[in-house]
Amino acid sequence: MEADLLAVCSPIDQSGERGAAVRMRTDDVSAGGAKLRAAETPRVGDRFWVELTFARPRFLVFVEAEVVRTDASGAFAVRFDGLDEYVEQRVVRWVYAQDRRLFDRHANVRIPIPIRGRLLQARGRRGGRGVHRAVGRRLDRRRPDHLRARRPGGDRPPGGAAPGR
Repeated sequence: MEADLLAVCSPIDQSGERGAAVRMRTDDVSAGGAKLRAAETPRVGDRFWVELTFARPRFLVFVEAEVVRTDASGAFAVRFDGLDEYVEQRVVRWVYAQDRRLFDRHANVRIPIPIRGRLLQARGRRGGRGVHRAVGRRLDRRRPDHLRARRPGGDRPPGGAAPGR
């Protein structure tokens, strides 16, 4: 799941000692690992102590991670090692909740679409010709002419008078 989170990473040397902490940002987060951006790209196999700060709801994840992939752009992917099952499930729930938040944000976008045609009002009177905005307006009381039932032989009643006039 694409996510821009704060990650504080400390390299772990061969003896298991942590180095100086470096602040980074995530590009992607999942329960199994994360994709991070750094000024200096580490080598595949390097180990880090990673502290991730999640928002909405706010919680922290502390875990050892190993670099499994690097990009020329300075991004690298880490695999979380030894993540507690409870914490892993919490990250999974966060990923699904974030996905729902993004979907809801995109679903609420309204794009006005101009539609040309004649509209009828609920009582059968003709509306005017022109462009009507369909988005944000209730169309249950107005409907396009091409959707209404037509009389056999055209939409004019016998005698040639226009309906509703």
